Amino acid sequence: EEYDHLYLVDSNWSIQPDKIADMKASVIKVNPNLRYYEAYKEVLPQIKEDVVLFLDNDFVIYKPGVIKKAFDKIECGCYDVVSIYDTIGTFHSPLLNGQSKFCLYFMAGKVDLFRQYLSADWGPHMPEYETLGLLTQKMLNDGIRPLEFEEDKNSIYFDGSMDGKKS
Repeated sequence: EEYDHLYLVDSNWSIQPDKIADMKASVIKVNPNLRYYEAYKEVLPQIKEDVVLFLDNDFVIYKPGVIKKAFDKIECGCYDVVSIYDTIGTFHSPLLNGQSKFCLYFMAGKVDLFRQYLSADWGPHMPEYETLGLLTQKMLNDGIRPLEFEEDKNSIYFDGSMDGKKS
C-alpha cells in the first residue's frame, strides 16, 4: 500500500509478467547495453505516476513505511529530491552535508522534475564526479531542495536474521 505502481526495468532478467500479476506492477524492457542511469532516463517518459522512487535491484527495504516516508517528503512540497547521499568523487557540496551526490539506488522525486533533466549528463566523470554527480550539481545550482535519506547498512541474512553488525 506504499506505492501505486511498480515499474520493473528489465534489461536482461526476462521477468515474466504473469509472475508479477498481483503486485500492481509492469515490466519495461530496455536495451541490455544501456548503463543503469541511461535505462532510468529511457523509462522516465513512460511513468504515469507523479512521484517516482528509483531503487537498484539489490536494494532491500525490510521495514514498513520507508517508501511512504520518502513519498510524503516529496508530496508535501517540502523537498524536491529525497535520496541517499554518497561521497565518491572530489566534488562535495555543503547543500549535501559535505557529501558529493544523490544515489540512484534510493532516490525519489517528482517525475516531471527528473524529466527536466533528461538531456543532462547522469554518467560518471571521475575523479570529480561519480554517477549522478554532474546531475546533482546541476539540480543544486537550479535551487532544488534535497533531503538526505539515511542509509541502513544493517547486515541481514537470507534467513531473515540480523547480527547487529554494519556491513
